[in-house]
Amino acid sequence: GAVLSMFGALIMLIAFAGVSLSGVTLGVNSMIAGSLLTILGIQVGSFGVFSTIASDPIQRPNDLITNRITDDLTLERGATAGIVVFAGGAAYASLLVAEWVATGFGGVPFTEASILAFTAIVLGAQMVFSSFFMSALAENV
Repeated sequence: GAVLSMFGALIMLIAFAGVSLSGVTLGVNSMIAGSLLTILGIQVGSFGVFSTIASDPIQRPNDLITNRITDDLTLERGATAGIVVFAGGAAYASLLVAEWVATGFGGVPFTEASILAFTAIVLGAQMVFSSFFMSALAENV
């Protein structure tokens, strides 16, 4: 999950920055694919954490990343991180809406900026709810 989400975030970063790779500049479609990979990677990672918490302790993975997440990630830390990511995305989306209003409610261009903002909103909300679910699982195990 971590590799998938990092790869997606890298694609989004390259597309958003407009960096040219071997003469090819990634655009909106690459940004959509990067967003999808980032969200999917976070989902896969969350599923792995949930499975680790709910699984049999004897079969539980014992690697550094899994142990760090299950030991150090609390409801408060996860929810706070999610709120920060959500708020950043919402603030950026609000800025985009304000620009749209300032231009007289013309056509809304489908831009990399809106994809970035909405991806942050989705990831932030997902982080908050995943933190609550992880906390509930940890209390029942």
